[in-house]
Amino acid sequence: MKTFLPVFALVLLAGCVNLQPVPDNSRYHILDHNTVSNEKKLNLQSTTPSLHFAQVDLPSYHDGKKLALRKSPTEIQFSELHRWVEPLEDSIARVLTNHLRNRLSSNWTFSSYPGRRSNSQGYEVQLSFSRVEGDSLGKAVIEGQIRLFQTTPVPNLKTQKNFKIDRIWRSKDTAELPKLLSELMRDLGDELLITLEEAI
Repeated sequence: MKTFLPVFALVLLAGCVNLQPVPDNSRYHILDHNTVSNEKKLNLQSTTPSLHFAQVDLPSYHDGKKLALRKSPTEIQFSELHRWVEPLEDSIARVLTNHLRNRLSSNWTFSSYPGRRSNSQGYEVQLSFSRVEGDSLGKAVIEGQIRLFQTTPVPNLKTQKNFKIDRIWRSKDTAELPKLLSELMRDLGDELLITLEEAI
């Protein structure tokens, strides 16, 4: 009888264990790298028409893949369902590169290697973000600083400016957030064009 009871308990326990695989309901997102058609070209003249994205810094809470939502000034919540499919800094650099390539004349060249400086002569962009998120007020927000260098012959800081851009996030549906952030990045691209034009 003493042997029977533990064996009987194990049989009951095994019957309660669900060995079926748990489905992964995660949804994976990427920023929209497509350009907006029919945008007016900016005739920006330079003796060194080259632009390199050397640095895209994000808050450390973006080190993971989960989309970040700001619940209050001191609280960040992460979506358990919605995730980025690639490092967000790479996606940001690609959106900006494509947007500027679409807006500037064909003699301009672009490169994007976040974390590496360029050996070519021209201009170099460093971006430092303090916010890339949706918030509890129903807004998608990007905030940070632009630093523009001229790399002829050595990096020389031409200008730096702060930015804060937001759009209404009416639905507060996390699935809609990547689309809004993509639009904000294109808005930031236009801000970069103004910065570049002022520096030249």
